[in-house]
Amino acid sequence: MATCQGSRSFTDPEKCTRELDKLVAAKLKEGFKEVSLNFPGVSVEVLWEVEQARDKELDTLHVRTGGSVALLMEIFSYRWLKTLTLEEVATLPPEIANLSKLQFLEISESPRLKVLPRELGKLGRLTWLCLAESGIEELPEELGELSRLRSLIIRSLPKLKVVPESFSKLVGLRELDVCDNRDVFGKRSPVQLPALGA
Repeated sequence: MATCQGSRSFTDPEKCTRELDKLVAAKLKEGFKEVSLNFPGVSVEVLWEVEQARDKELDTLHVRTGGSVALLMEIFSYRWLKTLTLEEVATLPPEIANLSKLQFLEISESPRLKVLPRELGKLGRLTWLCLAESGIEELPEELGELSRLRSLIIRSLPKLKVVPESFSKLVGLRELDVCDNRDVFGKRSPVQLPALGA
């Protein structure tokens, strides 16, 4: 016996499926939209936004990932993206390097994110990078390879303990915001930061 719509029971699961298909078709006729993406733990609204970015090849996307690595892997296949804001990231896969056109990247509100992949250094067009309110403990040495980087915002990373020496290579920086990271960037910092506006 299969239960369909909570209160209706069917002896035939196929009949239940047909009834559900009819209900979905009726909702679509009423103007509802069907979302083809499905990642557990990700809201329908977020799935809709990501699907729109995919279908319309939008170059800007702002997403609360809900910690879904599968969702990130989907997004990292959108090679046309130029601006990406990610929140609630638990793990950042190295496939982020697929976003070769990315110019602006923000990763914030991600306390479970501890490590950034070395592949961030392969985002050669990146001009603006914001890492904020996350559990990041160490920044990868490869960030020094971001030669086009003009703005670097590293804000409120309470667990950050290590800043790579390669930061001294970021000679194109015009803005450096290290608010709420005094222990790393304050007087005790062993890294020589680049002079801004050089």
